[in-house]
Amino acid sequence: MRVAKSFARLFSKDKTLPGGAVIVYEEIIIGLGANGSDHHEKSGCRRAELGCKTGEGYELCEGCHPKNHSEPRAIQNALSRGYKTKGADLYLWGHWWCCKWCWDSMLKAGIKNVYLLEKSEVLFNKEHPDNMICKQLDLPMTHQEDLFVLHIKSFVSKPGRRQILAERFKDAPSNIDDWLEGNNLPGMNLRTLIMDYIWNYPCFYPNS
Repeated sequence: MRVAKSFARLFSKDKTLPGGAVIVYEEIIIGLGANGSDHHEKSGCRRAELGCKTGEGYELCEGCHPKNHSEPRAIQNALSRGYKTKGADLYLWGHWWCCKWCWDSMLKAGIKNVYLLEKSEVLFNKEHPDNMICKQLDLPMTHQEDLFVLHIKSFVSKPGRRQILAERFKDAPSNIDDWLEGNNLPGMNLRTLIMDYIWNYPCFYPNS
């Protein structure tokens, strides 16, 4: 769940309800997704203009369309990298329920379980008086450094990956052993480069 929040913090384009989804199979992160698009900033929201209720009319607005939701984006991220999602779990941060389109997408992908943040029905519910809408990212939880460490742990969990990463970033000011412990982490720019390298690395072991 920490990774889902960190990914939402970094990549969600929804300023009101930023969300992130992480797909996990056998304790390995295989897919990541964040919600939103820049459509609303450029063209407004058609659903808001029509007074649509929560969960209705997503197909009427390009910015609200389910293709921009974090769940299907995480599924697509996993599939595009050669992973199979059947039997995997999805962790969703930033929302307290999933729309029908997303449920259908997850069922089609074979997602086994969906996990939400505890008390998400309060924190992320626009109609609840104690919600944290527009303040979600202020909730105490670690951010990009945690995401980086989890990327490293996931990547080097397979044989040969540690050496590949060490060779690729041999000029880094610290080493993988430090990173795995969360110590002496590289600066943000290098962290971003390393994470990008990991998520674009050819998949050695598509799940069966």
